[in-house]
Amino acid sequence: MISIIIPVFNAEKYLIRAIKSVLAIDLEKEIILIEDSSPDDSINICRDYVKKYPKLIKLYQHPDKKNHGAGPSRNLGIEKANGKYISFLDADDYYLPNRFNEDIEILNNNNDIDATYGVIGVEYHSKIAKEKHLKRMIVCKSIINNKNLPIDFTGIEEKIKPQNLFYALITGKYGWIHLNGLTLRKSSIQKMELFRDLRLGQDTDFIWRLSFEKCMLGISNNRPIAIRNVHDENRILDGKVDKIDWQYWYSLVSLNNGDLKSKFFLLNRISEGDHLIFRLFFLLKKMVFKWN
Repeated sequence: MISIIIPVFNAEKYLIRAIKSVLAIDLEKEIILIEDSSPDDSINICRDYVKKYPKLIKLYQHPDKKNHGAGPSRNLGIEKANGKYISFLDADDYYLPNRFNEDIEILNNNNDIDATYGVIGVEYHSKIAKEKHLKRMIVCKSIINNKNLPIDFTGIEEKIKPQNLFYALITGKYGWIHLNGLTLRKSSIQKMELFRDLRLGQDTDFIWRLSFEKCMLGISNNRPIAIRNVHDENRILDGKVDKIDWQYWYSLVSLNNGDLKSKFFLLNRISEGDHLIFRLFFLLKKMVFKWN
């Protein structure tokens, strides 16, 4: 069985489609809704679906009934999960029918594989959202050598050996992994630190650490397995991505492992900045000292 965890906050516009996309997949599953004290009508939508599918859908809130953010909500979902495998879905996104066509078989037949990942597509809800998103992606992809995937796909553009995935991710050379395309073996992460309570970037931080500590295998990258909605409410669209920032980041993480320690005074200063990629340098520090 697989447990599909959906953190829910202010998602009344999109939540029904997200839930229906999971229900449509013919697979032994449970849907875990973590309602994070939304001011909109999300909680009532959750309750309605629990009434319709009481054996299939479970609803939880944080014990204090307060808002805790996506990271802690996913952690609560993992704690409540009964499945052998775990996947995630943002409440404003949705799965495609082929979401688990390869993942479960790979994990069932390969006990040494801890997680699988696939490609995510994009759906735009406004012209402004599309323009902002494509502008960000053009800047990012102009710096790195990621030319084969369509610009509005999120994924790894070619097969990467599990032992090389962490370095591929921190350089961004072959693309990125989105949480919606990740399938985990629950037993593999039970002793691992889960999602950290970060303002932004909890998913990237988790995926980076997962790629370093565990064995992750990519599935077919020629078609998406889920769709990420890009709309005006996406906070990430308001963040600034500067071409110079990406060039600086790429030049630093492209150094040989042994050279990185000498750069940490510089990395510390950069990591105090406001950009997401620089706030993740603490992870790189940990990895480098483990390498050496």
